[in-house]
Amino acid sequence: MHYFVLKSGTELFDLSLAYGLAGVIQAGAEDMDVRLSDQGSHYLISAPPPKKLNAMSFLGISTDAEMWKGVFFSEPPKSKEIALGKVQAVVSNKQIMLELLNRHTEPFIIPISRSKSKNYETLTLALEPRAFKGTRFPVRAKTSYTEGSQIYVPQEFWAVAAVGLMRFAQNLTWSESKKRTGPWKHLTIIPLPDTKGVDVSNAGDIASSVASDFTNRASVNTCLAHNAVRLLIVLIQRKTGQDPFVSSFASLFFSSAKGARKYKPLGSGCFPLEFLNNVADANPKIALELFKAWDEVFRVGTLVDYEPLAMALADFIARPSFETYERYVRIHLSTKVEEKKWWGRVKDLSERVLWLNPKTKGLTYPQSLIEEVTRYVNLN
Repeated sequence: MHYFVLKSGTELFDLSLAYGLAGVIQAGAEDMDVRLSDQGSHYLISAPPPKKLNAMSFLGISTDAEMWKGVFFSEPPKSKEIALGKVQAVVSNKQIMLELLNRHTEPFIIPISRSKSKNYETLTLALEPRAFKGTRFPVRAKTSYTEGSQIYVPQEFWAVAAVGLMRFAQNLTWSESKKRTGPWKHLTIIPLPDTKGVDVSNAGDIASSVASDFTNRASVNTCLAHNAVRLLIVLIQRKTGQDPFVSSFASLFFSSAKGARKYKPLGSGCFPLEFLNNVADANPKIALELFKAWDEVFRVGTLVDYEPLAMALADFIARPSFETYERYVRIHLSTKVEEKKWWGRVKDLSERVLWLNPKTKGLTYPQSLIEEVTRYVNLN
C-alpha cells in the first residue's frame, strides 16, 4: 500500500510530516517493512495497512522537555508546554490518526491558511523557516507591503510533523561566546531520503547514533560536513554488518537560526551526500577508514587555531573540486599539531587513522586513502 505526502514548498515541514506519518504507520505495522522515499513531487511511503495504531509507544511521546527542545526552540517556556500537550492529544487520538492515514492514500494539497481557524496551528520557525515572517501581499496602493500574516496548518498535520522532527532530526544549539551567554545558534539537520528510500524502523536509530556523538561547531558548514561523515560511518558499519534494513540518503536538509532573546532564521538548504556516497559505494572498507580519518580532523578542528583545517575539509566534502582539494591540502600540510591536543580529541586511540609525523608535527594520511580521494577529484 502507498501513502503520499505532496510537497507544498514548505520543505522542512513537508519532510517532517513525511517522517512523522511514516513513523505512525510503522508503529501499527509491527514487524512489516515501511519505507520512505523521495519521488520528486512527493514523498512516498510504501507499507502494508497498519494492524493497529499505537503511535504513542513507538514514537516516544512523553513529557520529557529535553526531547522537545529542538522542536519548539523558538517558543517561550509556557508555549512549549501548551504545544506539547496538543501534540500528545492529537497523536494519541486513534480516530484522528486513522482519518489522516486514509487521506494520504491519495495525493492532495495540504491546506495552508493565512487566517487563524478552529483546529489550525501556527507554522513556527522550528517547523518551517520560510514561515517565520509569514506571507506578504501588496496593499491597495501597491507601493508597499504588509509585514506579513502568520501561516496556519491543520492541527493533525502540525502534530505529526512535530513528532517527525523530534524522532528523526538532530537539533543542535550552541553559544558563540565563551561564557555561553548568547547569542545562540540553532541548527536542525534531517536526512533527506533518495529514490530508493530509507527503512523507517531503523531511521530513528541511525539519527540517534549520529546525534549521540560529538559534532564540530566551528561553523554551520563544518557541523553539516561532520554530521554527514558520521552518518556515512554508521551506514557503512550497518551495511558491512549484514543489516537487512539498508537505508540510502541523498542529502542533509538543514535549517539554521540565531538569536539572543528571540531567534531569527539564518538560512536553510541541502548539504550534498553524493561525493560521500560514491566513495562508500566504490570501496566500503577504504571509505570507512577515510571517513574515520575525517572524523578525527573535525574533532581537532574545534580547538583554537585549528578551525581553518575543519572549514577547508568541510568545503571540500561539500564541493569536491581541484580548487577545494588544493586548499584543504595546503592547510593540512601547514598545520602543526600538538600531540596532546590531537589525541585528546580522538575518541578511541586504538582506532585512530591519522598519525603525527614526529619531525614535521604534521598529520599524515595512509597512502591508500589519498589514492581513493583523488579518484573523485579532477586534478587536470
